[in-house]
Amino acid sequence: MNKLGIIILNYLNWEDTIECINSIKEQSNKDIEIVIVDNFSNNNSFEILNQKFFKEKNIHVLMNSINGGYAKGNNLGIQYCIQKLGINNVLVINNDTLFEDETYLDTLFKTKFEGNVGAIGTRIIGSDYKNQNPIFGNLSFISIVKKFLTGLAKLIGIRKPKILKKQSKHKSVKKTVNDRDLVSSNNLLHGSAILLTENYLKEVGGFFPETFLYYEENILGIIMTKLNLKMIYLEDPYIYHKEDQSSLLSFNNDNKIQLKYELSSILIALKLKLTKIESIKKRMKNVDYLVK
Repeated sequence: MNKLGIIILNYLNWEDTIECINSIKEQSNKDIEIVIVDNFSNNNSFEILNQKFFKEKNIHVLMNSINGGYAKGNNLGIQYCIQKLGINNVLVINNDTLFEDETYLDTLFKTKFEGNVGAIGTRIIGSDYKNQNPIFGNLSFISIVKKFLTGLAKLIGIRKPKILKKQSKHKSVKKTVNDRDLVSSNNLLHGSAILLTENYLKEVGGFFPETFLYYEENILGIIMTKLNLKMIYLEDPYIYHKEDQSSLLSFNNDNKIQLKYELSSILIALKLKLTKIESIKKRMKNVDYLVK
C-alpha cells in the first residue's frame, strides 16, 4: 500500500471521535488520510469537528445530508477516498476505538496481501480486555433463518421455540489462529476495525448500502464469499474498542429499536444469499453518495 485512508463515522459522539484521532496522531506511520463523516448529527458535531481539524491537511471532515445508517455513512467516506484522494485501501474504524499500539498502522502497511484478499482484521481489545476478533458467524441460509426467528421471538415476547435453542449466539471465537490465518467460513471479522482492500472495493465500492445498522459483518462475509475473496486476521497489532458508544446515544439504550434494525438487516442478508453477485454489484454501485 502506498497510502491508507482511515474512515471514521461520527454520530453525536464527537468527543470520542476527537480522542480517536488524537490517538491516530501518535502512530509511527503518518502516510494516511483521515476522513470523518458526520452522519447528520443534530448536536453540532460537524461544526465542532470541522472547527477542530480544518487546518490539518490530512484530515477531511464531511457531513452526510441524511443519517442513512452505518453502511451509507461509511460509504460516503470510502468514495471520498477513492474519488477525491486516489486512495484504494481504507481502514474503517468505529469512532470509539483507540490506537494504543503505536505501530498498528505500520504493521498494516507492511502486510503483503494477494489479489484474492478482500479484508484484513486485527486483534480488537474490548472494555473487558478480551479480544473481539474474529467473531462466529455461520453464513448458511438455515442459520440466518434461525437467527431471524430467534430475534423475532424476542421482539414479540414469546419463548424461543425448541428448534432454535441450539442456535449459537453472536460471540467471539476462541483465539487459536496464527498470523495471517484465513478466516474460516464460520468466522467473520469484527466491524469496529476492518481494512477493506482495493481487491474488494474495485468490485463493489463499499458496504451493502440498504441496511441501516447491525449485521454488517455477516453481509460483508456473504458478499466476500460470492466474490471469491478471503478475509485474513493478524494477531500482533491491536486496537482498543470502548464499544457501541454512539448506539447508546442514538437509541437511549432502547433494545427493541436496536432489535428491529437488526431483524431488518438479517432479512436483507437472507435475500442476498439468494441473489447473484452481478445483481448485488449493480445495486451497490448505483448509489450516489454526493462526494464533494
